[in-house]
Amino acid sequence: GKIFKMTGVVAGVADMLFMYDGKTYCIEMKNQYGKQSDAQIKWQEKVEHEGFEYVVIRDLKNFQIFINSIIRDEQPKL
Repeated sequence: GKIFKMTGVVAGVADMLFMYDGKTYCIEMKNQYGKQSDAQIKWQEKVEHEGFEYVVIRDLKNFQIFINSIIRDEQPKL
């Protein structure tokens, strides 16, 4: 944790940022039992307030569905 803090990592930031066609999507990866930390929930609230999309994805299949829906400009069917 100390090394992350020294390098400027902000607590709660999503695991992945996917930038495509002028938009940024924040993706938090969790397993089926995973729960967001308080810092992650606060980060989600901040980015959604700014108009970015934030999604929690729990498996590879839904990750693929989400990314493909963005690339194909469709609503994701998670």
